[in-house]
Amino acid sequence: MARIKAVIKTGLGDADKGKLQFMARCAICHKLFGEGNIIGPELTGYDRANPDFWLDNIFNPSLEIREGFGNYIVKLKNGQMLTGIMDAQDASGIVLKDIAGNKTPVKQPEIEKLEASPISLMPEALTTGMTDADLKDFFAYLMKLP
Repeated sequence: MARIKAVIKTGLGDADKGKLQFMARCAICHKLFGEGNIIGPELTGYDRANPDFWLDNIFNPSLEIREGFGNYIVKLKNGQMLTGIMDAQDASGIVLKDIAGNKTPVKQPEIEKLEASPISLMPEALTTGMTDADLKDFFAYLMKLP
């Protein structure tokens, strides 16, 4: 985190190149500027100009999990384990959505245990392996005005 703060303090890079980083690392789950998926929260409306917002969420995604995007663990009576975001729930059962966006319906009688996980589906440290130039570009895209 300290390395990234120091790098972006020296200036931001090319937002167009940063968009490529976003699409490869984040857009599988998040939408920004109308592009990406909605497995995780839509990011356009957040305090994107604040690097601490990004760093806190990139390095510790489980610190604050936005309502509606919590991860659930389901143990089925047949021993199978499922994880995902609760897409739907009613008296007949649940529907879990995994990180790829696949939805799995589970009938209530099949469920042995259902619990909310304190661990986010988002992996930690998505910036691993990025060069200083990559980081400057990535943050230029994340922090640009719509």
